Amino acid sequence: MAELFSSDRSGQYKGELKEFSGANHTLTYILTQTEPNRLFCDHNATVSIFWSPFLLKGVEKSEHDGVRYNQVFLDAFDERWMSQLGAIDAAVLSAGHWFRIPSVYHEGGRVVGCHGCDAAEFNHTAVAEISFFSMFRDAVRRTLAEATRRHHEQQHSGAGVKLVVMTMFSPSHFEGQWNEGAPCKKNADTELGYTETEMRFAAVDVTALANLRPDGHPGPYMRKNPFAAGNTGGRPVQHDCLHWCMPGPVDTFNQILLQTILR
Repeated sequence: MAELFSSDRSGQYKGELKEFSGANHTLTYILTQTEPNRLFCDHNATVSIFWSPFLLKGVEKSEHDGVRYNQVFLDAFDERWMSQLGAIDAAVLSAGHWFRIPSVYHEGGRVVGCHGCDAAEFNHTAVAEISFFSMFRDAVRRTLAEATRRHHEQQHSGAGVKLVVMTMFSPSHFEGQWNEGAPCKKNADTELGYTETEMRFAAVDVTALANLRPDGHPGPYMRKNPFAAGNTGGRPVQHDCLHWCMPGPVDTFNQILLQTILR
């Protein structure tokens, strides 16, 4: 079995690798590539991991180099992972939080919108502000449609991905401003929903599951000894209510993901 992760989540795929490895695995080979493959002999499984925060073709910002905005190309795909679909059995896709970062969106060779940016700064005063969820939804739809198209092209030769799993958005749990000591609580109500597609896709609804587990974040323990004298500089202790680093919730997500793939 060949499995591909295209993701913006390091914690989840590292947890998935542990699920494959187990406590008593024979041997794990790491093949040195830009995006490494991992071969798990006991399971006859190869796992490929690709960092692809937009799923589509994108260039991440680099404020150190004076680039303040992500550049996302809506009519192009991240071929590093998309080109591998013909050689794998299951693709696990996850994305979300990187669409919240200020970004400029391109289509047909022109700028069609931006999110969280000052259009006047890059001489596109007529560019409209596009919401986070609008772009996230559009990127997911385009990605799934392209995966379907390539599957139809490849299936006559017996190749092509057999299962695509899309993990849903994993929310943060800040109650207040993240940089003002806001803790990781869960007081708001949860609304559930789902969608279906015409091809064989599966959705692992980590949004609903994650909403109930604010304890999956490190909270104030994103740094060593957060409450020690002198560590705060007189400011409120900053809590990390965004990243899913703690054991428990992500392990549960991966157990559900594995069962989804096996079925």
